Amino acid sequence: MPVPLPDVWAEYKRLNDEEGWPQRRIAQAKEVALGLVNARLAFASFPLDVLAAFNHCLLKEDHARELDKCSKFEHLTPWLTRDQALTEIVVLCRNSLPALP
Repeated sequence: MPVPLPDVWAEYKRLNDEEGWPQRRIAQAKEVALGLVNARLAFASFPLDVLAAFNHCLLKEDHARELDKCSKFEHLTPWLTRDQALTEIVVLCRNSLPALP
């Protein structure tokens, strides 16, 4: 059974925050590109409601990349915070998906 993406991202964040590992060391230890480490650290900071959508494999890491791009729109700030905007997007996506058996 695959590890849920939020758990993967949390491990990268733990190594960076708690162990003090620089991104380059994480990349070497995980045998991934430095850019992927940077992205996964950003994904780990998504709001809990957004992370929950990735727990059941409904959304993939490519979706996280797109959400991360959306969160950089500073023109939304007068109306929505980053977390509110991301949560709204995920709720809309979740509501458009067919129900799981």
